[in-house]
Amino acid sequence: MKKGRTSHKVLLCTLLVSFALILLTYLGFVFYFSNHFFFHTEINGIDVSCKTTEQVNEILTNETNNYSLTIYGRNEVTDSITAQDIMLTYTSDGSVEDTMEQQNAFLWITGAFRADTSTITNSVTYDEQALDALCDSLAFFQKENIVSPTNATVAYLENEGYSIVSESHGATLKRKDFLTYIHDAIISLEPEVTLDNSGCYKTPTITSDSEELVSLLETAKTYASTQLTYQF
Repeated sequence: MKKGRTSHKVLLCTLLVSFALILLTYLGFVFYFSNHFFFHTEINGIDVSCKTTEQVNEILTNETNNYSLTIYGRNEVTDSITAQDIMLTYTSDGSVEDTMEQQNAFLWITGAFRADTSTITNSVTYDEQALDALCDSLAFFQKENIVSPTNATVAYLENEGYSIVSESHGATLKRKDFLTYIHDAIISLEPEVTLDNSGCYKTPTITSDSEELVSLLETAKTYASTQLTYQF
């Protein structure tokens, strides 16, 4: 009888000790994650798992100092902008700390099974006048790389008759739109951008599917198929 009670007490003690250890471990991680980011946490694409806000601010400072934006344009023209070109700097404005405050340390277990991604867009500053002046030296604004867009037209082609000649989009950037697009990329610290579908290029005003052009083609074909008979 005593033997049974002893076994029961041992089992109970084992369970209590195990529960206490689990509870202490859980609370230990709660304390740890009260000032450290969860597992699988990213800020601006940078892995900040298990980092403090001070460490994250230091990482973002280093990333900003070494930042470079690669720009891909049409006709395989590329160029880049570095942090030094525009005097880009990182200034802690409390955004990292605000992100930490939104983290509930008691839910640290959930952080082990899901990723948390955040973007801070107002923590970097640069000299906008320096960026504007830099445009003149970028490859996209060099004369040899500027191609004006052309409108679609109706033309007479040998062996084909009258046809629509498609428009050409060319490669002429709208400076103001380009600066706005690049500004957004820099503020977000994006590593690269593609200009082709950014809306920064000038576009032709008349395209091959224009109703006026299609109507003009039909009229030209009508006149071309007209036969005149002269009687002498």
